[in-house]
Amino acid sequence: MIDFHDLQLSDKKWMDVRFRQSDFIGCDYDFAWLYPSKDTYHVQVAEVADFLCIRAQIGNHLEYWFPTGNGDKKEIIALLQADAHEHQQPLVLHTVLNEEVSWLQQEYPDLFSYEAVRDVFDYIYTTEHLINLSGKKLRGKRNLMNQFKEANDWYYEKLTDENIFECLELSKKWSALRENGANSNLKEDIECAETIVKNYKELGLQGGLLRKAGNVVAFAIGGPLNSNTFVEYVEKADIEVTGAYTMIYQQFVQNECSQYQYLNAACDLGEDGIRNSKLLYYPDILLEKYTVTENYSFKKPGLKSSLKKILKKII
Repeated sequence: MIDFHDLQLSDKKWMDVRFRQSDFIGCDYDFAWLYPSKDTYHVQVAEVADFLCIRAQIGNHLEYWFPTGNGDKKEIIALLQADAHEHQQPLVLHTVLNEEVSWLQQEYPDLFSYEAVRDVFDYIYTTEHLINLSGKKLRGKRNLMNQFKEANDWYYEKLTDENIFECLELSKKWSALRENGANSNLKEDIECAETIVKNYKELGLQGGLLRKAGNVVAFAIGGPLNSNTFVEYVEKADIEVTGAYTMIYQQFVQNECSQYQYLNAACDLGEDGIRNSKLLYYPDILLEKYTVTENYSFKKPGLKSSLKKILKKII
């Protein structure tokens, strides 16, 4: 059986090795994505035969990540299956990417059902696309940047231990404006963002902020995801400052990850406002993710068997 343990910061070093071996482009396959949700979803991990195994409590059932690492994946799938069965549940694999779905369909033709989950599709852009913002479709974004720069009173600043507290204050201000009436997904996003801001250095992340007239009006934080992709985990801006969101996005990519081919801007969690804003940048890739569920049910003792036991006692 798999010896899972609760996710800790000390797990980052060995988990990063396994993540890089699989080189997945989905943001779910990264330590910094998992860590902020470790308590909310009781995230647990284990190292088995050169693979990283992950499971979490999603609602009232367990979900497992597709194994990352090197070796015989079928052996690990069997172990995950046994672990799920021990908990009287079918094996459910969380946010599986297209290539892995194809592999599962080939290796296990009738074992699983597959459901695309639109709310967790990742928005991926080429960094060149976000730095230049060229073309008619993005003219509006360029106009917003020009308005932001008009007074010539701004500059970009690298994230440091000295200015991170100003970012945290802006994050709290941003959260306060949205928490009233926010749904559970947005509240979770707010909590995760603050965890990332507070622990950015321990999580191996980097970022930057925008000052306008001396005040911090926007910031963004992210880190390397795989060999050609950087991921942005947090982006916050003062909504009263025209063009602040557009400007921090462009400056963050230009200053922090221009050497990577892609920026993964994560998913929209089904929030209409977030979805619309990400679509307005016209993603180069809308990364599909699937929930993969084993076609297996656990039958509890039914009424007939209970009646048989009673009848045997009477007779």
